[in-house]
Amino acid sequence: MSSAGTHFSMLPLSSIGVRLLDCEHWTPKPSPKGFPYIAIPDIKNGHIDLANVRLISREDYQSWTRKTKPQIGDIIVTRRGRVGDTAVVPKGLECAIGQDLVILRSDETQVLQRFLRWALRGPLYEREVQKYLNVGAIFDSLNCSDIPKFQIPVPSIPEQSAISDVLDALDSKIELNQQMNQNLEAVGRAIFKRWFVDFKFPNEEGKPYRSSGGEMVYNDEFGKEIPKGWERGRLADICEITMGQSPPGKTYNERNNGLPFFQGIRDFGFRFPSKRVYCTAPTRFAEEGDVLLSVRAPVGSLNVVEERCAIGRGVAALRLKGRQNGFLYYLLLATRSAWDKFESEGTVFGSATKQDVHDFKIVIPPKNQRDQFGELIESLDKRILLNERESRILAAIRDSLLPRLMSGKIRIPIPKENVEAYNAQSAS
Repeated sequence: MSSAGTHFSMLPLSSIGVRLLDCEHWTPKPSPKGFPYIAIPDIKNGHIDLANVRLISREDYQSWTRKTKPQIGDIIVTRRGRVGDTAVVPKGLECAIGQDLVILRSDETQVLQRFLRWALRGPLYEREVQKYLNVGAIFDSLNCSDIPKFQIPVPSIPEQSAISDVLDALDSKIELNQQMNQNLEAVGRAIFKRWFVDFKFPNEEGKPYRSSGGEMVYNDEFGKEIPKGWERGRLADICEITMGQSPPGKTYNERNNGLPFFQGIRDFGFRFPSKRVYCTAPTRFAEEGDVLLSVRAPVGSLNVVEERCAIGRGVAALRLKGRQNGFLYYLLLATRSAWDKFESEGTVFGSATKQDVHDFKIVIPPKNQRDQFGELIESLDKRILLNERESRILAAIRDSLLPRLMSGKIRIPIPKENVEAYNAQSAS
């Protein structure tokens, strides 16, 4: 890479072969199985997050995609709420896009689709969003007719390819780390299920307890057998619980002033929250290793904090009594569906009270087995944390390079043979 003062031409999307594709404007019913229906909350950090995506039936999918069927590499853009957020349709995903989302697709005569992905991120793009933003009393929005007017930098095709190669490589490594973390957590969940759901934890001889004849006792309240010596209990029996409290809004900032502050799930990641808002006068705290539990819609979402932070009324901080380890996090993962009832009990938005959290029913194994599980998965959870931290460094590098590459302040040397090959192809 080299520094340069040359800036690329800024051209509107409509003049460089980029089409806007809208979706149907009705809402399909959710289905227990079927095809993902991508909505605004599923667009996160340039990607589609399928963790909580709604599914729709095959019939609705076919009807919904009759006019606009997402293709690999399509750029999805949000028109309302988090206006201007983008995501790329990945390989292998058959999906429909929801209302207030549109697709941008290039014919690749003047701009590569994979370059378009990056051109629709960063300060230059955000400036275009603000130029056409409709500020509303409840939600800001963009008109479909204004998006094609957005201007993006348009270097030569060889340079577009080179820029994309650099940014794609960084993003691919981040995605690889995320996939690795998902796989590692799946291993942890499988071990937890084997030990504490199937009751096949190792007995004194190292053999699976239940299948090796371990004594089981029927528990009336849970309606099932549990190992002898295990107890029925509540979260408060094994946890220290701190309910969040929100300080005055004037104490919040995004300038790294004070402690990181988490109000709800907006900043939740796969395992760890992202630091965005800080608070100068916090009143309730979570400590390193605490599990954050969302107590407002959606109730039951989880994250783990890496350092001391402030917590608002949308979350509670849970800490295993006596010793912190992974048992608590995987216990809450395994029982997450039990929080669903609090979603339907709220008048508008689901919520869980302090008493609800304290009284949440669980089966409690002996402390030594909880500790053994924590020791077993400690290295796994450390690897997840290291992968996450590496991804953040890579994301910072990517996000720092992006505006410089898009403005032409940093230029990537293009091999002469690449330029000649492109010119020959264009001439033919």
